[in-house]
Amino acid sequence: AFHRLIAGAAQNSIYLKITDALSDLLISARKATDMIPTAVHSASVDHREILDAISAGDSETAAALMERHMVS
Repeated sequence: AFHRLIAGAAQNSIYLKITDALSDLLISARKATDMIPTAVHSASVDHREILDAISAGDSETAAALMERHMVS
C-alpha cells in the first residue's frame, strides 16, 4: 500500500503501473519479510524517512532513500 501511495502522490504513472503489475509479487515478498522482525522495523524506518523527504519537497533525498530501501 505504501509503495502505491507514493507512486500516486508522485504522479509517476510508470511507477504506478509497475507497482500495480507487481502487486502480487510485492505482497508475497512482504509476507516473507514480515517473518523477520528486524526487516519489519527497517522497512518502517525507511518508509518514514522517504515520506519525510517527500513531505519536505526534497526529491533528491527521497530518490536516494527509495533506492537504498529497494536494495536492502
